[in-house]
Amino acid sequence: MVAASNALGPPNIGHHIAWLTKALTLEDRVLWVVTDEAGASIGQVRVDICDGGTHAEVSIALVKAARGKRLGSGILREVA
Repeated sequence: MVAASNALGPPNIGHHIAWLTKALTLEDRVLWVVTDEAGASIGQVRVDICDGGTHAEVSIALVKAARGKRLGSGILREVA
């Protein structure tokens, strides 16, 4: 997921914990954990509500093994 992010380097656990703590308190952000059929975590979905609710920005990040399997549209339907 790091390769697809806007980060310039490897994640720093302290920065990530600070980001996650803040992200979990934002009223205009929703986070989901994506799981496979066996219940294993394979990624995350983040939805940021923008401009007072007129539109949203969606981010879907999957582990490498789950990419390229055409899962994105199904994941998007699940969170819509």
